[in-house]
Amino acid sequence: MAEPWIEQAATVARSLYAAPNRLTRHSITNLDLKAAEAVRGPGELPGLLAFETAMDELAYAVDIDPVELRLKNDTAIDPELGVPLNGRRLADCLREGAKRFGWDKRPKTPGSRREGDHLVGYGMAAGIRMHFQGPTGVIVRVEPDGRVIVRSDTPDIGTGTYTIAAQIAAESLGIGVDQVTVQLAHSDFPSSAGADGSWGASNLSIALDRACQQIRSKIADAAGPSATPNDILAEVVRWFPEGVEATGQTIGQADDPNFRNYSQNTYGAAFAEVTVDIATGEVRLRRMTGVFAAGRIVNAKTARSQLMGGMIWGVSSALHEAAHVDPRYGNWVTGDLAEYLMPVHADIPAIETVLLDDYDKHANHLGIKGVGELGVCGTGAAVSNAVFNATDIRVRDFPITLSKLLSGLPPMRTAA
Repeated sequence: MAEPWIEQAATVARSLYAAPNRLTRHSITNLDLKAAEAVRGPGELPGLLAFETAMDELAYAVDIDPVELRLKNDTAIDPELGVPLNGRRLADCLREGAKRFGWDKRPKTPGSRREGDHLVGYGMAAGIRMHFQGPTGVIVRVEPDGRVIVRSDTPDIGTGTYTIAAQIAAESLGIGVDQVTVQLAHSDFPSSAGADGSWGASNLSIALDRACQQIRSKIADAAGPSATPNDILAEVVRWFPEGVEATGQTIGQADDPNFRNYSQNTYGAAFAEVTVDIATGEVRLRRMTGVFAAGRIVNAKTARSQLMGGMIWGVSSALHEAAHVDPRYGNWVTGDLAEYLMPVHADIPAIETVLLDDYDKHANHLGIKGVGELGVCGTGAAVSNAVFNATDIRVRDFPITLSKLLSGLPPMRTAA
């Protein structure tokens, strides 16, 4: 029998906006079901889908622009922890996203924009994801022939960790990326916190840079005043004919003062345009823009890929994904990819992903944070809010299926 799992999905809402009065509740129920498996943004995905939909509902209730409501309630201090929110660029994400998306052209009145037999709506939502830090070790070895080998048991699960590790080592040692060989995911290598939680690349990079600095220190100690720091490999050949190696460590966040003195998060804002077919209730995503602030971006291509994947997952959580259970036997009816509804290329049009590159000195000495799961945070709510703006129908039970819209849609226009 699987171990019980409790996910505090509402907790993330407590640190997103300035509010002296905050209350979230979690109801825990024993379910006689097979345990679910990993998902990106496990708490933030459903939590922000609900919370940012509620924020949109509040904006319409008090007749204020949803972006302006969030800007008015921005904060530099974590209202839950009472410490500074370092790298807090949520306002920048909101303003940049609104400008790029053309938010000023949104329909002000829900259900008012119509193109033939389709309703058109705009929606937006904010996102937040905690930045984690876990114990991670790295060994860096410089061989006599000038090759640099990086070893850690951190895996690359398709996020580009090999590439990022090679970049960090090359930058730290002042060499070319082609001179670095990265070896990962072997149990003989120094242990790590893994790659889940959006902390694989950041944890590895911190430890890796420290190992490279140890290499530099060893060379400086051996060479003394005659050292040529800009030619690391020549100094290794000169002073270490058998090669030289060093280890680097990233400490866990419980032992890092930065995680006690600052609230460590990443931020984003998503904007979506949808159409809704009046005859069928079908919702189609027309376009989407996401703007994200996640500290220093080591590799823009891999970061953009991760964030775009997260945004697609957010769309899926709003419109497609649902786990259905057979009430007779307790089996998952949608237990494989043949039955579990997910978006395909035809469901996802152009997605604009914008990165606000920014060195965050309170995150770590490299100024980088986790990126992977931020893209899914709040994106689903942007879609659901766009559906409301298009139809004037507020859906609070996800995914948004045809049957939840059809009864409230206006009649089709008959041909003259």
